[in-house]
Amino acid sequence: MMGPEQPVESGKLKVLSLACSFPNPREEDFGIFVATRLKAIAGRIELRVVAPVNPGRYWRRRSWSKRLPAIPRRRRQGEIQVYYPRWTGLPGGGVLNCGLLFARLAPMLAVLRRRWRFQLLDAQFGYLEAVVAALASALAGVPFTVTLRGSEAVHAQKPMRRRLMGWAWRRAARVVTVSARLREFAISLGVDPMRVTVIPNGVDAGVFHPRDRSSCRARHGLGDPDRVILTVGSLIPLKGHHLVVEALAGLRRRGHRATVWVVGRGGHGGSYEDHLRQTAADVGVVEQVRFWGLVGQEELAGLMSVADVLCLASSSEGWPNVVNEALSCGTPVVAHDVGAVPEMLPRPGLGIIVPPGDAAALESALALALERDWNRDEIAAWGRARSWEQVASDVETVWNEVVREHWRDPAASAAQPDRNPHRQRGVL
Repeated sequence: MMGPEQPVESGKLKVLSLACSFPNPREEDFGIFVATRLKAIAGRIELRVVAPVNPGRYWRRRSWSKRLPAIPRRRRQGEIQVYYPRWTGLPGGGVLNCGLLFARLAPMLAVLRRRWRFQLLDAQFGYLEAVVAALASALAGVPFTVTLRGSEAVHAQKPMRRRLMGWAWRRAARVVTVSARLREFAISLGVDPMRVTVIPNGVDAGVFHPRDRSSCRARHGLGDPDRVILTVGSLIPLKGHHLVVEALAGLRRRGHRATVWVVGRGGHGGSYEDHLRQTAADVGVVEQVRFWGLVGQEELAGLMSVADVLCLASSSEGWPNVVNEALSCGTPVVAHDVGAVPEMLPRPGLGIIVPPGDAAALESALALALERDWNRDEIAAWGRARSWEQVASDVETVWNEVVREHWRDPAASAAQPDRNPHRQRGVL
């Protein structure tokens, strides 16, 4: 094991972040929420990112021969040096994949530690990254932090993964969660409440802001009676786009001249997109469902300004950025009661929250949202209240606390509480 090295006081904090979901030249939208936060932090510290590439993702898409060679071994993304080491994860490998990823990364991390002397490991997800970071932290003699984003609750349905996540998180110097619910989830797995910090995501108000609705709607040929329901996210069952399509049929029967716009990249093999199209055919709304595919952020903000309501019908979320972005554009939201949704929609003037799995409630909420006269200016003011710069400041504060505690007393660093009383309660 490498012994702890006293950080250089005059230099910037050096952090190595591990993220299996991170943009690359072939998928610039992959893990964009991770990249956005790290880009906001990068100007404050020295930051490098290790973004392992699993060729299996591309084999399943039958496009590995075109995509994989175009992903470099490393590239500079603004102020961040990003490494793209290849590794092989087994389909259905479960916890074994944690060991495979660690075995692949351990030599690389050891070299980086010798050459660059990073002071902190940062895991961007609670699984697999947190497990690898826990092992690498012991090897390198540096503390590590982990961010929980919502997918951990899905992984926790597997008993072995749940135990392994708990083992790793209890060894983290800090566990950062994007919502109060995830904070409670971390505590339920044995993490000391004093070491769990809630830091919600922010929004780029320079991109996500209200456009002129009249001109935007005119460009899409929409008249006064036309209503648009927008649903955004990867085309996978967890995002619940099919529930929105099914609700549309009921809304049409109620007399609403509504359409559903679906924005998102297709899943592996396109099977779920095929299912969505078949669902639309089965309920008789083929002509009223439009698939936009993947769009850029500027175009997405424009679509949000056009939409009468954004619908989030996910079965699981952490801090769904799309809700924040829609609000920042002045668009009300109908959403399932998952993840941080109650924190994002704390009052009726912002949207409507419905129980997951209640199709009738979802349809009724959408009908009410389409009929209501929303104050879009007030919605936009709430949505843009928290910036990514504020997020970066909060994360940097946590990282500096961890590093100071570790080198003041390496043996006791894991037992040190979070000194911010607001964060101890899970409130910023």
